[in-house]
Amino acid sequence: MKRHGSTDDPRPERYGGATKHPHWMRWTQLKRRNELVPEWTEFWAFADGVGAPTEEGARLGKHDRSKPFGPDNFRWAPKWTRDHKVAYLRARYLDNPARSRDYHYTAEYGISDDDQIEMTAEQRDLCAITDLPETRAVRVNAPELGVRRLQVDHDHQTGNVRNLLSGQVNVALGGLKDNPRFILRAAYYVAYHRAEALGLKTRADVRAYMHELLDTAITDMDAKSFFTKAIPEDA
Repeated sequence: MKRHGSTDDPRPERYGGATKHPHWMRWTQLKRRNELVPEWTEFWAFADGVGAPTEEGARLGKHDRSKPFGPDNFRWAPKWTRDHKVAYLRARYLDNPARSRDYHYTAEYGISDDDQIEMTAEQRDLCAITDLPETRAVRVNAPELGVRRLQVDHDHQTGNVRNLLSGQVNVALGGLKDNPRFILRAAYYVAYHRAEALGLKTRADVRAYMHELLDTAITDMDAKSFFTKAIPEDA
């Protein structure tokens, strides 16, 4: 049987290949956001223009973020590694520490950086429980950042901000589930196992020591001006 017509494929050479191209999803996103110059609204012009990534995991970015992507305004940025992220966050913090802290405090606790500074001054830069300053560095490998601030302590059930604590004390309260019973048990546990060093010879001595310790602790905490605001002395 005789066949008629040409056997040549009339479709363009790249017909059907665009949707399988690695740049297709990125191009559709940019086109939808109107972030492409007019000549790059045609996919193959965009794909040919940006070319292949310079390295595995490289990200397509701009030289000038205020302008759309185009032949003179694109670049392949290195893969965003953990080291890149750490360096970026450190530089951002050093550029404006107050801004970073303000964002964190507002998002997490509903207070501002100024509120935290005021609380710190009221507590004389001392942990509300131990009366000791914070000694840990902001970053172990970045001593230029100085010592950490006291941490904002809050009630995990109500979300209410309480006072400022050193990081280790804050972690300890979390480990004890903010439960006064667990905290008192921990105090008795430590006293019981340090009885000899404390000069306590019997369990009765340990119990008496604990009662005295609790009375002293309550007196000490009630004497703190910042600690007496939430609950009145009398009904």
